[in-house]
Amino acid sequence: MSAVSETSQKLYTAEDLERLSAQGYRCELIRGELKEMSPTGDAHGYATYLVTLYLGMFIEEHSLGKGYGAETGFQLANSPDTVLAPDFAFVAKGRKPDTVAKTYVPFVPDLVLETR
Repeated sequence: MSAVSETSQKLYTAEDLERLSAQGYRCELIRGELKEMSPTGDAHGYATYLVTLYLGMFIEEHSLGKGYGAETGFQLANSPDTVLAPDFAFVAKGRKPDTVAKTYVPFVPDLVLETR
């Protein structure tokens, strides 16, 4: 059974997405519409690992900010909500509050990478 209906007119919220994720569904939310995400393959996974490894080491060595691994949700917009989960994201030092969000990171990262 699919969580996403092609004929559905309902706009989903970030809270709806969080509930679906807890049930095992893998989706992103774009302007209130759910978009299912499929698992990736060998080449994609390894390339993403390498990018995350090397960028992460560089970010940490130079205290540039925070790197985020694959599937971290960033809430980019509200009403209708948009939550995307890039393969890698970076937020420069000083831009991120010291508090940790209980759900999705509530702002746009400085850098986003998607493995193709």
